[in-house]
Amino acid sequence: MKKVIGAIGIIVTQIYFAQTNISKSLPDIKPPTSETYRISTYGLDFNNSPTGEFTYNFPIYTINTGIGIPISLGYNSGIKVDDIGGNLGMSWQLVTGGAISRVVRDEQDDMASAVWFPGTIDINADANTIRTAAHPDNSIDTEYDWFSFSLSNGLSGQFYIDKNLNVHYNGGDGSKLTITDKTTVVTQYGKNLEFILTDNQGNKYYFGGDEKFMERSKIDYKGPDKYYTSGWYLSKVLTSKNEVINFDYSVEQISYYSSMGASFSVSENCCVPNTYENSGLTKNKTTLVALKPRLLSIDDDIVRINFGYNKQRKDYINGDGKLLTSIAVLSKENNQIIKNFQLNYDDVNTGSAVTYYGLPLDEQSTVNRHFLNNINEIVSNQKYRFEYYSKESIPARFSLATDFYGYSNDKANQTPFADISGQVPNYIFTKTNGWASAKKDVDPTRTYLGNLKRIYYPTGGYSEITYESNSSMKTVPVEKSDGTGLQASRICSGPKTVSKKFTFISNGSPISYSAYASTDYYNCGGPDPLHEVHGISITDITTGQNVRGDNGKYYTGLVAKKELCLTGLPSDNRCPVNTVAGHTYEVEYYVSSYFGRIDGFASFDYNSRTEMQDILQHYGGSRVKKVEENNTENGSYTRSFYYNKLLDRLSQVTSIANAATPKSFDYIITKRNCLLECNPGNNTGNPPLGSSPIPVYRFYKDNILSDYNDRANKIFYKSITELIDNNKAVERNYLYLGDSNAYLYVPPVLDAPSSNSGQIKRGLLENETQYRFYNNDFTVFKKTDNKYSLQDNSVTSFIFKENFPLTTGYVYNSQDGPIPNISYTFYQNYYGYSKLIESISKEYVDNKILETKSNTIFDNNQHCQVTLSKKLFPDDTVQETIYKYASEKGNQKLINANIIGIPLETTVIKKQNQNDA
Repeated sequence: MKKVIGAIGIIVTQIYFAQTNISKSLPDIKPPTSETYRISTYGLDFNNSPTGEFTYNFPIYTINTGIGIPISLGYNSGIKVDDIGGNLGMSWQLVTGGAISRVVRDEQDDMASAVWFPGTIDINADANTIRTAAHPDNSIDTEYDWFSFSLSNGLSGQFYIDKNLNVHYNGGDGSKLTITDKTTVVTQYGKNLEFILTDNQGNKYYFGGDEKFMERSKIDYKGPDKYYTSGWYLSKVLTSKNEVINFDYSVEQISYYSSMGASFSVSENCCVPNTYENSGLTKNKTTLVALKPRLLSIDDDIVRINFGYNKQRKDYINGDGKLLTSIAVLSKENNQIIKNFQLNYDDVNTGSAVTYYGLPLDEQSTVNRHFLNNINEIVSNQKYRFEYYSKESIPARFSLATDFYGYSNDKANQTPFADISGQVPNYIFTKTNGWASAKKDVDPTRTYLGNLKRIYYPTGGYSEITYESNSSMKTVPVEKSDGTGLQASRICSGPKTVSKKFTFISNGSPISYSAYASTDYYNCGGPDPLHEVHGISITDITTGQNVRGDNGKYYTGLVAKKELCLTGLPSDNRCPVNTVAGHTYEVEYYVSSYFGRIDGFASFDYNSRTEMQDILQHYGGSRVKKVEENNTENGSYTRSFYYNKLLDRLSQVTSIANAATPKSFDYIITKRNCLLECNPGNNTGNPPLGSSPIPVYRFYKDNILSDYNDRANKIFYKSITELIDNNKAVERNYLYLGDSNAYLYVPPVLDAPSSNSGQIKRGLLENETQYRFYNNDFTVFKKTDNKYSLQDNSVTSFIFKENFPLTTGYVYNSQDGPIPNISYTFYQNYYGYSKLIESISKEYVDNKILETKSNTIFDNNQHCQVTLSKKLFPDDTVQETIYKYASEKGNQKLINANIIGIPLETTVIKKQNQNDA
């Protein structure tokens, strides 16, 4: 379990070899509502890691009944065009109590009619089970669902369960997670489960257990409606002293578009080799309907906190979704209102809906957004106001004017598929029917639209946040070429034909050109289409051979470019002119007219080559550039942020990680039984298995995959330097480990998620260096280095996919193998924890280094607590602290209550030096 206190906190280009059934692609995902997912992941490390996002916490109240339950409003910057808001509008959420969410993968783990979660497989011994699991209509669940939980007091984690409700969880602090099946009648949504989290101090947190504490959802993603339970909300807290904090909810029925999808593919014809065909464009709308808990009140023996919702939401299709408009804290002693917060919103309507996916022009849910405008605390008469960057400029949800990462780029696209011209052979590009033509590049001025700009305080002061695009200088290959333009004019008198020419030595690349001409009869002549022509002649001087002669009427453009070359034949004048490296070529352009004036211009590109060039690469979203604090009471100061080390702060090469360039398409080599497909009558007896590799280019857009199939889908920085008024600096460096790809089988399963192997390590503070500005330079005055112990546990998920059906009568044989028509992959689901085991602090004072070394030892797996801490001071003295808990003291009563994290005995030993016994 992680306890995190706030901080400033992609799809990779790949070539796949995969299955043929593109329309029925895996995985099958059933997500929670976006709000439940955000609540349940709020405290997880990755959401609080150094992403450069701006986070802000507005405190409301803290319940202190044995334990602290803070209530606050949390803000996190970054709005993608397709994002939908929550009960506090865009980017804000109510942080109190907590929730568990589930991303269902395949079937609900507790409800599947058959479950198979092998650690490893043997394709011979397990062949029959694999065949059943791979069948398109199978009911065998082979993937663990992804569970996440978060509590407002900082406790958070991830876990997995099996069909028998065994929990795979390790918080690293002695906490326990159990499940109670309270089902009396199984509904279409599944079982009634109650989760109980017991922390290491014996406090119990109850989630679900009753319909009003559970989120029950229905989605029509990749097929007919599917019903499932996707969330469990905190219902009560029972402290170790039997004090109770109760949470009450109403159930709101909501409905919204969770995804708009589109896809098509271009593939080789199975029966006519080297011929490609377009599958046709498929579009779909995915609607998520949910019965979602809405917090009404929290009460203990001291206070009752009421939450009011009195403003109808316009960003839902229908239902009773409302915005939070009031929070009142009442004292139970005298029934007096202690605090009374009123929340007001701005409603933003972007105009017309996007009709590409089939929505009507006047559809309203996708064009409306809500932004929190102000919070007014009535009792103290304090008002906070919020201002955002051009929130009205964010286009409607599912707009086509987005970059690769889903942020607005204001391009006039007519399709969601990225422009692939120049990335694929021309015969493939022409088969895309113009659908793969969208400009998806990042507009750095629009990546922060809708982000919080200013926070105005009751004192009259304000904080202003400035953002910049996530970016880094990158060395990339750039296509360059030489170019020459030739202008030729035949005036009223003089030769009938006028030409211009140049020569060059070729590097072996083709010559492309375009030429256009016009006539002018103002001073002489008249129309003479028969003799008014222009032309191009290209000669290989080395051999004396004319390699291109191209001419036409003056009104006809002469163009030879790669994208126009359909045949690839030298005789096709639409194709560039092939050359030989080292040969000298003469290029001539001419115009001709008997009577009138004719003017022409031709441009030539040749000697194309690839050169390495440094460019500023922009990625999705924005990061904080600076925060200006303008406080009327305590003065003003500015915090500036650089996303690299202090010495490199002026460099545009940042420490960005996890930010690979998205893919424009999938290149896939499928397996198909072409022998049977092309001879459909040959399907009796034991027909041969003609497994053929078929190239496919797949193009798709899908929100569910981008939002819920990647557990590391945020930008990350390994180094962040903060400057405060340019006279103090703090450099922080973070540990980073990327996730590992799923197992690669040939052909592998498309869209398999990565193993979340880097999640436990990613974001841990490796070291921090503090500087002060002295003698026109920054000098170190304190540095801290940290070491951690990491504990990884994992469970394995498999995905099996049938590439093509086998015919009736097919007999398996050793030549084809036990699963000749099946692909599979597997990935790991990691869970575990990290512990700080060493911290070395160095202070630089008067040309001396004062070093303090702290070590923590965890040597009892029964409670995972610190049993010994050692601190070595600069004067070589040592302080050791020994901790003994219920396990060491043999207190079974406390152990049974899981009160294992409170030291019952603490012994402090001071030594004169390290060798002192």
